[in-house]
Amino acid sequence: AGFTPRLYEPEEQFSLLDRANTEIGKGQQDRARADIKAAQAVTPGNAMAIVLTAQLDVMNGKFQDANALLNKLSGMMAKMPSIYLLDAEVKLKLNQIALAESDLNKLIAHLPNESKAYQMLAMIASRRGDSDRAAAMLEHARQLAPKDVQILALLGQSYLSRGELGKAKEVFDQAVLLSPNDQRLQTAHAISQFATGDAQAAISQLSGIFKGGAGNLIAGPPLAFEALRSGRLDLAAATAEALVRRDPANLVNQQLLAIVRVAQHNYPAAEVILRSILEK
Repeated sequence: AGFTPRLYEPEEQFSLLDRANTEIGKGQQDRARADIKAAQAVTPGNAMAIVLTAQLDVMNGKFQDANALLNKLSGMMAKMPSIYLLDAEVKLKLNQIALAESDLNKLIAHLPNESKAYQMLAMIASRRGDSDRAAAMLEHARQLAPKDVQILALLGQSYLSRGELGKAKEVFDQAVLLSPNDQRLQTAHAISQFATGDAQAAISQLSGIFKGGAGNLIAGPPLAFEALRSGRLDLAAATAEALVRRDPANLVNQQLLAIVRVAQHNYPAAEVILRSILEK
C-alpha cells in the first residue's frame, strides 16, 4: 500500500506551526518544513507559516526569497509587529537601509521595550558612521536587556572603537561574567584590559585562550601584539610562529611573524618572509 498523508483538522495547524517554530530553534529544518507544509495544506495563506518559511530562508542565506515572502505580509505587520524585526533583518542583508530603519521604528512604536530593535538601529548607525548614535542605541538596548551578552559585546566593541576604554572594560567585565566560556568575548575583554593599562592580566587571559597554539587561534594575533608592546619578544615570537604553523596560508599571520622578526632585529628572516608574501 502506498503512503497516505495525514489530513489535519483546521485547529491542528496551530500546534503544527508551534512545533515548527520549536524545531527551527533546534535547527531541525526538515522537520520544520514538513510541519509548515502540513499547516499550509489546511490554510494556504497562513501568515505564521509564511513567517516561519521566511525564517528558514534567512537561516539558509536566501534573503531575496525571504524578502518576497515577507512583502506578502506588509499589510499585516501592524497586527503582528514582531514581523517587523525579521523584515528589518532581511532588509539589512539586502542593503535596504532606509526600509530596515522604517521597520524598526514601527516596531518600537508598537513594542517600545524590544531591545533587539535598538541593537539593529545601532548597526544601522554604525554603517552610516554615526558612532554617537550607535553607542546611544546600544546603551538603551542594554538598559532593556542588561543580561543580553550579544548587546554587551557590541557595546563594548563600540566603546573600544571610540577610545572610551574604561567604559569598554566595565561592559566586558559584565559580559564575561555572564558568558565565561565565550572565547571571543574573553579575547575582547583581554584587549580592553590591555587598553586600560593592565597588560599582565591581558596577556595572561590571552595566553590561556591561545594555549601556545593548541587552543583558539582568535587570541593569537592580539596576544602577539600585546607581547610585542610589553617587550616580551620571546612570547611574541612563539605566538606568531605557532600561528603560522597552524595556518601557514594566512598572510596576516606571516606579516605578524615578519614584524616580530624585525623587533628581534632578525632582518634577514623578516626579509625572507616578506619576499615569500610578495611572491604569492
